[in-house]
Amino acid sequence: MFQAVFASNEDIDEQTCSAIASRIKLDARLFGEAISSSSVNERVIASARRAFERGAFGVPTFFVGDEMFWGNDRLVLLEHYLAHRVRR
Repeated sequence: MFQAVFASNEDIDEQTCSAIASRIKLDARLFGEAISSSSVNERVIASARRAFERGAFGVPTFFVGDEMFWGNDRLVLLEHYLAHRVRR
């Protein structure tokens, strides 16, 4: 999904989400039901609230422990950071 939004600049609608789900071997019907459910919506809202409380102010933002990586141009730094942590 991040590739579609931040690299390919695709419009993210239900059709795009279903196509991505199918491409990565998820059941597109179950995926569609999940993203339409109130419980998933509540989890997304709670996650966004926690991210904001930790200092996130835009997307994409990723946290690894206390380290925050913000912005599409920082994804390569996140990948490097994660690769380095795995080797430890």
